Amino acid sequence: MSTDPDLAALARATEPGAALLDAVWRGVDARRAARPVGGPLFGVLARVTAGVALVVGLAVGAPGAGGAAALVHAEHWTELAPFPGVTVRGFGDGAFEQQPGGPRVLAWRWGRVELEVTPGNPSPTEVRTPDGVVTVVGTTFSVERSVLGTEVRVGHGRVRVRCEGEAARTLGDGEAAWCLPTTPAQLLARADRLVADGEPADVVRATIERGLARAAGQPEVGAELLFRRIEQDAAAGRSTRVDAASYLASGATARRQAVLTALARETYAEGGCAAGRASLEALHAETRSPEVAVLLATCVAQATPGRARGLLEEALGGELAPGWRERAEAWLRSL
Repeated sequence: MSTDPDLAALARATEPGAALLDAVWRGVDARRAARPVGGPLFGVLARVTAGVALVVGLAVGAPGAGGAAALVHAEHWTELAPFPGVTVRGFGDGAFEQQPGGPRVLAWRWGRVELEVTPGNPSPTEVRTPDGVVTVVGTTFSVERSVLGTEVRVGHGRVRVRCEGEAARTLGDGEAAWCLPTTPAQLLARADRLVADGEPADVVRATIERGLARAAGQPEVGAELLFRRIEQDAAAGRSTRVDAASYLASGATARRQAVLTALARETYAEGGCAAGRASLEALHAETRSPEVAVLLATCVAQATPGRARGLLEEALGGELAPGWRERAEAWLRSL
């Protein structure tokens, strides 16, 4: 018997609502994270009346005629028969639902699921993820939702795929399609995964641009996406000045030192002290880096040798990278 207070509230509720269902999922996610790998499934967590939720681990009954929902939490490959003529195999989190007169719906949050739908079913079957909708009448296909988005693959038959914000398209035998994430936070996560997977820079850049185009009103996520673009441009040898200035002006702090470093490196490399001094001053004030102090000392030595001496002494009192100590000592002797 579960002692989860959210599940207990769910069992008592007659109209659970999105907030209560979200609370149940948060509890499931927390228990998944806390349980050792390879532990048992949760099994049946709650069973309530039609129109409310059924949370399961290994099996689920068909949703009731009154529009019941069945919440699925399966951490190992599982086979279900949620509707007549529909076989579902997979693992992850989702919910089956059918309202009177409406399509049979599998709302999939995470994981991989394969469906086999017998042709001739009177009601269409849909798989919905936050990234798109797949509609089928009779076929075998799979849907996998991950940080990269939603991937649809057709074994045989035909399905219609409508990604969020895009026109519908039809896939046939052996064809596949991706629905990209739609929120800036999801697109940021996709970009990071693409980088980790070693995907081409243009693919990563397209995801970052897509996220930035949707980031209005979300300054924290927008700043992170902007920083990812700065990283991409710096690695490719492109100028980061405009984006760096935008980031610094935004008031974001999480990546401020890294942005200042990229800006100082670029401006100093392009024009030496004349172009890079302002950026070096800002970076030194922010980080008190010994190496930055040495560079800044070389820029101010002619005009203010006393300050240059102080910067070099400061640098020599810190942990300098190999080669920098000798450089700082030589400059200090020359003043």
